[in-house]
Amino acid sequence: MNEINILNIDTAVDERGYLHYCNSFDLSKYVRFYDVINYRSNFIRAWHGHKNESKAALVREGSAMICVIKIDNWNKPSKDLEIKKYFLSEKNPKILEIPSGCVNGFMSLEPKTKITFYSNNNNKNNLYNILATLASIYSYFDIKKLKKDNFLDFKTPSGRGDISKISLKKKKIFLVDESYNSNPLSLKTAIENYDGIENSNSKKYLILGDMLELGKHSLKQHRLMSEIINKTRIHKVYVIGRYIKETYKRLNKEKKAQILNDKSNIIDLINNNLNNNDYLMIKGSNSTGLNKLTNNLKQRSSNAI
Repeated sequence: MNEINILNIDTAVDERGYLHYCNSFDLSKYVRFYDVINYRSNFIRAWHGHKNESKAALVREGSAMICVIKIDNWNKPSKDLEIKKYFLSEKNPKILEIPSGCVNGFMSLEPKTKITFYSNNNNKNNLYNILATLASIYSYFDIKKLKKDNFLDFKTPSGRGDISKISLKKKKIFLVDESYNSNPLSLKTAIENYDGIENSNSKKYLILGDMLELGKHSLKQHRLMSEIINKTRIHKVYVIGRYIKETYKRLNKEKKAQILNDKSNIIDLINNNLNNNDYLMIKGSNSTGLNKLTNNLKQRSSNAI
């Protein structure tokens, strides 16, 4: 979903009563929901910016004006961006789908207006990292004394899933950098997160290097990764390294792209095989050298997301 979308909610009526329904609303895109209730009218909640998270809004009680702005550059957005306004009411129910890359806010037009928001972001990784950090801090410090906004400005560290838009030969692609390191758990999580990124008008490509230091379990763990990849919507997979070939062998035929012999081939495959606005994720253990190559690619970044 790359565009703002409005879905009509239909009504069926008979002698028993009435039923609202929306068969075109695809709930599989969302992983959680939450309700927001404003006690009084003309109360504003704005702005909320989401680089990677998409949402859907349904006014269940009362009415509200929801405003959406599509951001052109997150580092330096233009000052004259269009503000799109949508009026939603329980009397004429509709669902407003807001794609990632937007900021949004709303104002209640009636007292006790209730809006249900659906989100595709489960924040799982950040929550796990924060919980692990708190567990470590607890060993030395009373966590009750921590400020509640300690993690408010947390940003994804480089090489651990950060996304950049890079330019190559008049072509722009989204580079997902997972190149800091790779092990069975981090690779599984990275693949699942990558699969969750919405890309209705583009394709997803994957470059994988070896997971190292797995000892006698190396072949087995690399083979298991193919089962995870085969369940995703990833278009094509490239591999480079000795052990990752075991993953490649067991991929579905339509997902197999190429076994690379040299990291320098990566620039060529981007230029020749990827189209404008496609996605590419690179993942491998640090000593494979993919991290250095990815950092060089990010020097061509036009916008860090």
